[in-house]
Amino acid sequence: MLPSGLQKIGSYAFAFTPLGRVELPEGLSVIENGCFRKTWLKEIVIPVSVEALPEDAFADCRCLEHIRNGGSIKRIGPGALSECGRLKTVEVARGAVIHPNIFSDG
Repeated sequence: MLPSGLQKIGSYAFAFTPLGRVELPEGLSVIENGCFRKTWLKEIVIPVSVEALPEDAFADCRCLEHIRNGGSIKRIGPGALSECGRLKTVEVARGAVIHPNIFSDG
């Protein structure tokens, strides 16, 4: 369990770990590049205070099926969802800016 009051998760903080499901704490506002790269995540719940999925945020998360956040995501960076072949749900805000290469590296 991540502590309440956490505002930022640094680059590659959980990369290459065996996480299966995560519910991020309310008040978190920043997820940095590659934060969850190549984990075993199947589902993640992101608070509405997070508005962007940066470059490679979930790259190589081959088990990831659902990214839930109530539609607050306003920007998705390049490669954020590369190699996420099982992905079924990503909640984004109306008018979100989505990089054309979110499903591929670069």
